[in-house]
Amino acid sequence: MNDMWTATAQRAAAEAKWLRPVIIALFVIGLIMILENVVVKGDVCSSEILAGGKRFSIDCAWRELGGKLVYAGPAIALLWALWETQVYLKRLEAGEVWAPATMKLFEKIGEALIIAAVWAAVVTPTLALWIAHDGGMQFDLEPQTVTLAGLGIALTAIARVLGEVLAAAAVVKADSDAIL
Repeated sequence: MNDMWTATAQRAAAEAKWLRPVIIALFVIGLIMILENVVVKGDVCSSEILAGGKRFSIDCAWRELGGKLVYAGPAIALLWALWETQVYLKRLEAGEVWAPATMKLFEKIGEALIIAAVWAAVVTPTLALWIAHDGGMQFDLEPQTVTLAGLGIALTAIARVLGEVLAAAAVVKADSDAIL
């Protein structure tokens, strides 16, 4: 039985070893894209300041940078999910396939997906209204947002159950090892 556990952990480690750099590269690319959209690309406010036609204003900066951050929120949450994925893969590389604590990382990935969906459906449209000085609350439900939330909820629930299963399996394995 130990050979099967070890062989499975070795296969998982081998998969994680090539997949983790891919996930890290996607994380870096996503981070660069977000930073480019939030910081590098200037709008009217920053262009006028750079041209010398306008002085710096907190209100103008808030509207420009704050608005960009509001819209970047879902992408930032998805980057968090990618980061947690690479942390999980790092644990797999180290052979921690059967650790119940590893499932906590799956739960964090699910939570990041839920946050991305809620941010996209509620936070972004509502804050956009407030930044535009209109106030109120708005919901923008799109099929991809609902799907993302569903995946996050499912992944979180599966991670919790699988964590309990792995904890129970560890107890059974310890009992089995004690008998042998």
